[in-house]
Amino acid sequence: MAYLYRHIRLDKNEPFYIGIGSDSDFKRAYSLKDRNQYWHNIVNKSLYEVEILIDNIDWKFACEKEKEFIKLYGRKDLKKGTLVNLTDGGDGVYGLKFSNESKNKMSIAQKNKKPITEETRYRMSLASKSRDVGSYRRGKKLTDEHKAILLKAIKGVPKPKTQCPHCKLIGGLPQLKQWHFDKCKLK
Repeated sequence: MAYLYRHIRLDKNEPFYIGIGSDSDFKRAYSLKDRNQYWHNIVNKSLYEVEILIDNIDWKFACEKEKEFIKLYGRKDLKKGTLVNLTDGGDGVYGLKFSNESKNKMSIAQKNKKPITEETRYRMSLASKSRDVGSYRRGKKLTDEHKAILLKAIKGVPKPKTQCPHCKLIGGLPQLKQWHFDKCKLK
């Protein structure tokens, strides 16, 4: 089952996006991912509201209705309306199955990629390291005073112990969650 939704910008009280989704809890309608830059520009400037127009409909019917509503409100990029949709609608990929020929073409394209050079691997490694949460502290030493403050903060704080029901190992909960309970070898 599918649904049709629209996004309405509250500063002008006008629709700016029409879309369709097929999830039961309307995640697609409320999602911020996979939206075009024009959509994000509006959302950054204005509050918006999501309105489910039609629910519990067939996918093909939802595609047809999306086309109708986009035509009704008009696309901004064509200077015919207020919507930031970049297509005329109805071109969702729900239930898309690739033919064997398409799969073979994609496979060949992947196999013909150039190998990654050592220099590129090194640069990728540096980039991923700089994204760490604590990267601003990398290479900096803590003073003895700062170490004493941190030690005082955690001293005397009880660390809860728990036991794995399968192997009966006793330890800290975070560590046991990583290797025991549902993941225990003796389960």
